[in-house]
Amino acid sequence: MNITFVTPASNIQSMTSLQIADIVSARHDNVKRTIERLVDQGVMTLPPMEETSFKDTINRTQRTTAYVFTGEQGKLDSITVVAQLCPHFTAMIVKRWQELERVVSTDSYQIMQAQNQALKDELLRARPAWADIIHYKHMGLGTSEVARLIDRANSTVNTYIRNMQALGYDIANEPQPAQLTLEV
Repeated sequence: MNITFVTPASNIQSMTSLQIADIVSARHDNVKRTIERLVDQGVMTLPPMEETSFKDTINRTQRTTAYVFTGEQGKLDSITVVAQLCPHFTAMIVKRWQELERVVSTDSYQIMQAQNQALKDELLRARPAWADIIHYKHMGLGTSEVARLIDRANSTVNTYIRNMQALGYDIANEPQPAQLTLEV
């Protein structure tokens, strides 16, 4: 059985009973029966089912219902199912979960970084003095010079810097958003 899966873009790690059937070269109805038997034996809880689509061997899109394993418990349960069906395929399913974890963690990190930068940019737009401090610090000016240029007390500038650092700004290396670049 060689099935190409049509899966939605998502940051949730998941694996379906249909994918397990493909991994272990078993019929999907046999995989579903194995899952139900393991549930009846109290080895695992019944995972949710959802309708899913796949391309069959002659490239037609087919619809079926499949059990969906998600999260840490789903990972453990899917490994249990594979071990029950075909013990020598257990390593393959562990490898597949590792691939899913790498993809999700990379995507999540990139999304988090983009969101973090967008929040920082928005904060700098809301607090122009902070943008000025970053600009002047990039020029190599000391706190006293910056305070004088932005017409604030040294203690106020130091407080702003501490607040920015607490929010994750690296004052010396923080890139300035293009729209916030100041002309001197």
